Amino acid sequence: MIIIAPRSSIIASAVKKIFKEIEKLPLETVIQVEGTVLMREKDTINKNLNTGEIEIGIEKFKSFLTEFNETCCRIGKNPKDITILGASKGQQADSIKLAFEEGIKHFGENFLQEAEQKISEIGNLPTWHFIGSIQSRKTKRIASLFHWVQTVDRLKVAKKLNENRPQEMEKLNVCVQVNPDNEESKSGIPLSGTKNLIGELVQLERLRVRGLMSIPAATKDFEQQRKGFGRIRSCFEDLKAIYPQLDTLSMGMSEDYEAAILEGSTMIRIGTNIFGTRN
Repeated sequence: MIIIAPRSSIIASAVKKIFKEIEKLPLETVIQVEGTVLMREKDTINKNLNTGEIEIGIEKFKSFLTEFNETCCRIGKNPKDITILGASKGQQADSIKLAFEEGIKHFGENFLQEAEQKISEIGNLPTWHFIGSIQSRKTKRIASLFHWVQTVDRLKVAKKLNENRPQEMEKLNVCVQVNPDNEESKSGIPLSGTKNLIGELVQLERLRVRGLMSIPAATKDFEQQRKGFGRIRSCFEDLKAIYPQLDTLSMGMSEDYEAAILEGSTMIRIGTNIFGTRN
């Protein structure tokens, strides 16, 4: 499997069906391909590209949405029940527009200033989520700019978001960020603190509490991934028994979204598999 770098040369003329399908994709779509790396003839080398000496003979290809749908089908999940959030930190507005045209309707931004520039250019047609750390002094701008905030872990911040949500806008959707493994490098509250915090949040009139967001400790072991997500799902189910309006479990990224979906994720945050590796 090869991730095609931007502006790499691919050839599919030998398989006209594949070529016609590739032509339908938006420019700069990230696709996975199976094929053969071929050396170009000397007179066809493109010296303007780092990869100008090679081309890829494609035998099979698929975009992330194809992969996602196939994964859901294989594990018995309905893809319509899961929201794909494009983690667009560091991506240009044009790349986000292309992903939107391809079918990704939700995007997550980590930094307010970067997000302001993109939203100003792209507009509110996509649904915008704030998924970065929240500074109290920036809550007014965050509350007036985003549809969702997924990183609420303090009542003080939640109250400021509530106070600053414009009356003409719909309620601000919020998720409580949990840190199930108490990692110092990550924000979020322990699972044991979610009941008390959500109990406070549901009383704030301009917020709509949707559920939990989490990034468990990283591991490549599939069963360990499931175990970590399972702990969060269990907490979510306990909370939902008290607050039946909760409907969102935001967990899973490019490397572990299958395990997350199996454990009940309703929203996955995908960066690399949609946009490719950031420079």
